[in-house]
Amino acid sequence: MDKYDVQREEENIKKEKETEIIKRALLSTYKDLNEKAMRQATRETIFAPQDRQVKIGGRNISASDLRYEVANTIENLGSGKSVEHAQDLQSMIAQSIENINSETSSSQEYFRWLDETTDILKNMNDGFVTEEDLEKRNEFLDFSHQREAELLVCLGLYQSSKNPEAHEKAKQIRYKLAKLREMRSAIENRTRNQADKEISRAEYEAAVPYYKLYRGLAKLPFGYDITRQQKINLNINHDDDDDLDEDFNYYDNLLNAILDQMEEEDINYIAQEYQLAHDLAREPEMHISHAIPDTQTEQPRTQEIADKLQELSGRKNTFRVKYNIVNARLNEKMNERDF
Repeated sequence: MDKYDVQREEENIKKEKETEIIKRALLSTYKDLNEKAMRQATRETIFAPQDRQVKIGGRNISASDLRYEVANTIENLGSGKSVEHAQDLQSMIAQSIENINSETSSSQEYFRWLDETTDILKNMNDGFVTEEDLEKRNEFLDFSHQREAELLVCLGLYQSSKNPEAHEKAKQIRYKLAKLREMRSAIENRTRNQADKEISRAEYEAAVPYYKLYRGLAKLPFGYDITRQQKINLNINHDDDDDLDEDFNYYDNLLNAILDQMEEEDINYIAQEYQLAHDLAREPEMHISHAIPDTQTEQPRTQEIADKLQELSGRKNTFRVKYNIVNARLNEKMNERDF
């Protein structure tokens, strides 16, 4: 296990520990919460914008008051955390999410993106595009959208945080997000979305400046940037993206959308869980009433249920967010600004 695997494991443990501390504090105050209500209350404590109204324990309370209540309870439980520390849950969770999702470290992930981008630009413009070249290109583009969604969540959490260091951390996330968008634009601009195609000399020459740019950035420290005009010339400029402006605030809307999405998924999860329990109870009967399946063409019902349970088991405590939810919310906010 290398140092990044160790760091990732430590971050996972830290995140689980922080979440368990919040759960214990909530249970200490609201003793009748069931599993579903506990998951929702924990998410609201971590993610909710300050003025969001949270339903918990039969009453409505603002997210700001809920966090203060949880912070006081944590201190009274003797966890070793001060009220001031506990009030900064959002910043702690944002850092944990970023470190876990970056797989190594936040800055190392950025350099890995640079390597992947240069490889894609090179392989997609070396004379012939193979199926493997195209697959790697499209995998990176799909990944970039999901990663963008996670970075936007971290920005929202840092913006809501009262920690003085959160501003600097948000600045680093903005830089990283801007560079990810630039790399995606470069790949979209200078590679074909087709395999088994010959690449012309003109296409190769047009891709060279992009390749040289990212090869050069890979040799420079995290945080280094080229000029705005250079980006404009290459048609990869994202400096003017509204959501990367420090004064632009749509994150409350984003976090509200995420919480509403998770609540809907919880409802679906519970419904599917009951159906699976029903199917498992009927499993012996189903085996008798059905012919033995042809293993070449169909799975046994037990395997279907086992696979579905495994899929659902990873959903219960996830804080991930789908890109299309973020994108839809951003577009909605942009449209509001146009009027």
